[in-house]
Amino acid sequence: MYSTGNVASHATSNDFYVSIRGQVYDITRFAKQDHGTSTYPAGPAELAPWAGQDLSYDFPIPLSQGCYGLVSDDSVKVIPNITIALPTFIHYSGPTDQSDPSLTAMRQENWYFNTFSPAISPYKVGYIVIPMSTVQADYSSWGRSWAVIDGSIYDLSDYFATAKTYSGVAGVPNYHYIDSQLEQLFQQYGGEDISSYVAKYKSLVSPTTYAYNMNCLKNMFYVGSVDVRMGVKCQITNYLLLAFAALMCLIILVKFLAALQFGSKSTPEDQDKFVICQVPCYTEGEESLRKTINSLTTLRYDDKRKLLLLICDGMVMGSGNERPTPRIVLDILGADPLKDPEPLMFKSVAEGSRQLNYGKVYSGLYEYEGQCVPYMVIVKVGKASERSKPGNRGKRDSQIILMRFLNRVHFDGDMSPLELEMYHQMKNVIGVNPSFYEYILMVDADTEVMPDALQRLISSMLHDGKVIGICGETTIENEQKSWTTMIQVYEYFISHHLAKAFESIFGSVTCLPGCFCMYRVRTPSKQMPLIISNKVIGDYCDNHVDTLHKKNLLHLGEDRYLTTLMMKHFPQYKMKFNPHAKCKTTAPEKWSVLLSQRRRWINSTVHNLLELVFLPELCGFCCFSMRFVVMIDLVGTFLLPSSVVYIVYLLYVAISGNGPFPLISIVMLASIYGLQAIIFIFKREWQYIGWMIIYILAIPVFSFFLPIYSFWHFDDFSWGNTRVVVGDKKKIIVSADEEKFDERMIPMKKWSTYEQELWEMGSGGSHDSRGTRITARTYQSRLTGSVNGSQVDFGSQYGGTQYDYYRDTNVSQQNEKQRSASSSRSTLLPNYMDNGYSSGDFGVDRLTMYGFNPNRASYALSNRSFGDLDTMSHPGLLRPGSVMSTSQMYQRATSPSLVPLNPTNGDESMPTDAMIVAEIKSILASADLMSITKKQVREQLSTFFGVDLSSKREFINHTIESVLQEPQ
Repeated sequence: MYSTGNVASHATSNDFYVSIRGQVYDITRFAKQDHGTSTYPAGPAELAPWAGQDLSYDFPIPLSQGCYGLVSDDSVKVIPNITIALPTFIHYSGPTDQSDPSLTAMRQENWYFNTFSPAISPYKVGYIVIPMSTVQADYSSWGRSWAVIDGSIYDLSDYFATAKTYSGVAGVPNYHYIDSQLEQLFQQYGGEDISSYVAKYKSLVSPTTYAYNMNCLKNMFYVGSVDVRMGVKCQITNYLLLAFAALMCLIILVKFLAALQFGSKSTPEDQDKFVICQVPCYTEGEESLRKTINSLTTLRYDDKRKLLLLICDGMVMGSGNERPTPRIVLDILGADPLKDPEPLMFKSVAEGSRQLNYGKVYSGLYEYEGQCVPYMVIVKVGKASERSKPGNRGKRDSQIILMRFLNRVHFDGDMSPLELEMYHQMKNVIGVNPSFYEYILMVDADTEVMPDALQRLISSMLHDGKVIGICGETTIENEQKSWTTMIQVYEYFISHHLAKAFESIFGSVTCLPGCFCMYRVRTPSKQMPLIISNKVIGDYCDNHVDTLHKKNLLHLGEDRYLTTLMMKHFPQYKMKFNPHAKCKTTAPEKWSVLLSQRRRWINSTVHNLLELVFLPELCGFCCFSMRFVVMIDLVGTFLLPSSVVYIVYLLYVAISGNGPFPLISIVMLASIYGLQAIIFIFKREWQYIGWMIIYILAIPVFSFFLPIYSFWHFDDFSWGNTRVVVGDKKKIIVSADEEKFDERMIPMKKWSTYEQELWEMGSGGSHDSRGTRITARTYQSRLTGSVNGSQVDFGSQYGGTQYDYYRDTNVSQQNEKQRSASSSRSTLLPNYMDNGYSSGDFGVDRLTMYGFNPNRASYALSNRSFGDLDTMSHPGLLRPGSVMSTSQMYQRATSPSLVPLNPTNGDESMPTDAMIVAEIKSILASADLMSITKKQVREQLSTFFGVDLSSKREFINHTIESVLQEPQ
């Protein structure tokens, strides 16, 4: 669609437009040719004055052809408007109008339709459009006789002027050849849309009459169509684009203002909350691990109130390492290489038989630069049958170990052997009850945390009790290592100070990076579980990952999905960002590693944003909501490649000048990077000026190549080259899962029950005590001495080419060993005492490595310092003959004499309640009531009846109490 002004703008030899009878033609190539004759030259020079003009009068149509059926006299003509300049040569056609015999072709009566129209039609580019306001204005101002019929404009001004000129002249043909009813419509309703009136006229005349008249109007008097470009239908897209552009500018502005939260960087007060610093380890090198451990050790925080928890994900050896990761970790911490605790069972997040896993627990104190911090190392070692990466179940499983443990601590739930050992190490060795810990600091094994970061994160969470998750700024440590690290520096900076700072205003940071973030374990007031809640753990430990969506969430983006779950289950709480808490991480230095990392990040981001869009409760309303921002991010992720193409197009248009200058788009792009520049200039981060230039040059990499590659590999759920394991040939091995997982293979017991049984066994008590030793050894490490005169050797997990050791998951074989251990208990216990351990070492009432007795502590002690408690001797409460180790407790739980392999077998000979009551009375009648325990009574009952009475435990205990209270 072209207005007359648009056509007039194309008036050069290289841009030659003309209009003829309402149609627009680009005759640039035609105008450069000489199509005339020697008498009538028609070359570029002759045509130049008419560029951009309306040439309708230069090509008159004989009325006998244009108004066929209405005019038959060739002498009838339409007199053109004399105020319009006409060319020197008029293309008359027909034997009457064209008098020059040399122009043979033009003397043909149908030259216009048969010759000219086919020749000019290839050059057609559009048609003339006239605003309806112009149609009305011209009719009102100077009486232009034109009107609109079905969107087309017909101008009868020359028709009426010619008819008026010859009106009343004798011998002149009739110039009112158009139907009088149509003439009246143009005269009465000129300047209006007469489509409805023409429709009525059509019903009043014959089809032939209507066709002849409409054909005459179209051929002779059509001047264009109504310009609808400014109407709602055409302008709605422009309005939408403008609205979205304004909205994007508003979002950019708000993000900019959010990033300008300067304020004073005040030093927070020292806090006294208990924190677990969780570090999942996989294939990192010694340098990275040492850097991370040392940075956590030197945090400006009370050493006794932070715990380093390192979870080694399997017996694997990273590329470039000479030792497996667990050995590196233990060597850094200074653990005794000769101590090899027994692997303990627990349930992993996996499929099939891989759900059964084994782990070893180490603990102790790590000293660095004058600071001494307790640590606990959990090494996932796997089953005896595992040869490829034994014990490895993924980072999500490592996180679940701690989350599930704290959940069972909170609810006093049944614990696996590994969890009971963790509880023992924390409470009885380290000296802090696990229920004291209120925060979990999650740090990757290649991250260096700044000394004041932990204080700042905890201060932010204490300042606002609604904050349940928080992260700080992650910067790149190896920024100048290679070109791949250099292009990431500015991206890291702006993703925190623009995106996360903006989301933090809503309290809805959509991604707390797993390399450096903190979660609240439970609410400060009502003690409601948060990250350890059943809902979060249930969704996060889902092992039925059978869809593309789930695999992207749980295999590639577990850290981000954990944030999503926290927002899903606790929408009334906040996820925040603290720009003053900082850490340094190691960015990928190789292109292949960066490619695999960004593939995982981009694909997991898409699926996590899809999850967020459908969350029922996100703050805000409609377009002014976090949901809308998430949708913008989701759409923006998909449109990243097209945005690069659009930027290239904008640059081309702006530089070449072909087309209107894209002012709005250029302003938006300039505002985006201009406001970003203001952020780091105000923050006096001058180095980011150069990093921004490098990032802009790398836009095709980040916004085009990486997204295209990621979308193409949407079904790739591997970690690629990010973590390379020695011996891993990247082969896909499909094998049938012959072993079936049965949760009954893992003995479960509540800590309160286990602790109560220890008390019952030691009710007689021994008052012989020596001071508690500061030791990090587990119960099993204490039992590695003489057993029936032989040394118990569990082997070394680091020996051999596969770094294997004794691990057995066969329940029946385990039971045989448990029988042997149970039968030798009477000879086993004296040997413990010969090894130099007093009853106080194994008693419940004893001191820990900090000189603190956790069994005498109440929850209120979490706000007290342990530094004032000195190590002292406490009397042991267990008699030497009653000592039972953690391992023996597990053996008791799985002993075939107590737990039948087939639970239904014992029901056939199960005694009645009356029989049990009678036997209890008999036992108590002949027993020394000052020394006998409930445990001993239950064991005598089981021996007497020959069945496992563990299901009757509560009934037996209640009966014992009732019998003892009966009057004698």
